[in-house]
This record gives sequence, structure tokens and C-alpha cells, in this order.
Amino acid sequence: MRWVLGVAVATVAWLGSVFVGPGPACACSCAALAPESVVQQASLIVIGTPVSASQSGADVRYEVDVVRSYKQAVPQRITVFSPFTSAACGVDPELGIERILVLRGSDGVWSADLCGNLNVTADTLHFAGAPIAPIESAQRLRAASSAVC
Repeated sequence: MRWVLGVAVATVAWLGSVFVGPGPACACSCAALAPESVVQQASLIVIGTPVSASQSGADVRYEVDVVRSYKQAVPQRITVFSPFTSAACGVDPELGIERILVLRGSDGVWSADLCGNLNVTADTLHFAGAPIAPIESAQRLRAASSAVC
């Protein structure tokens, strides 16, 4: 009786795998790029500290305090979106830890993905040109100018 039950279970499992099959594979696949290519394809590169993260639909929204940027000037704090999961090529920067972020986008709408940030090191910055200080916010400029009087 146990033998019959074992054969029946094995047969049902086999039929399930044949007719149902596995679901679609969802994984991020990236090819490592040379540092020159990383810089060339980036809209912006920043050295900054992610200070907060919140889910925004299928993305995570990071607020990043910028220490310096490359390729263009940005405010002292920017918002960066990234896919929620690494399977969708999302990055998951540790909050409170300064890092290099390679970004795409324009007009203050920035995104980061795993492929663009793969194997990025300080050596990558050698190809990025001169560093640019962040743009001070209008609020900080007003406070500084009123304190000078």
C-alpha cells in the first residue's frame, strides 16, 4: 500500500512539473563595463550619502545628500529612484554610508540601476572630469546673506 501511495505522489508531482512548469525567470543580468564606458553612459555621477528610503510604487525613492558631482551640478540633496528589487536591477545603498552613485536622467529626475553601478570604484572617477560642488539651496543662501548684515 505504501508503495502504491509513493508511486501516486511521484506521478502527480511529475505531471505537475510537466504541465505547469516553472514560472518565468526574473533576474537582473549585467555585463561589467570599462570605467570609461560607465562615465560616458552616465548622465550624472555623485558622491553622496543616502539618508532616507521609501517605497514609491515599483521603485524605492532615496534622498541623497551630495558631497560632489561629476558631469553636471546638482543641489545638495537629490532624489534618486531605483527598482524595488535586485531582480529588477535595483540598487540598495546602505543608508548613512557615503558612496558613488552612477545615475541616469535629467531635470532633477534621477534613477540608479545595478548595471550602471556594477564595479564602480574611485578609479572610475578619473574618467569623469573635475568634481563639482553641490548647488546651495535658495533657502540656505537667503539665511547666509541675512546673517552677513
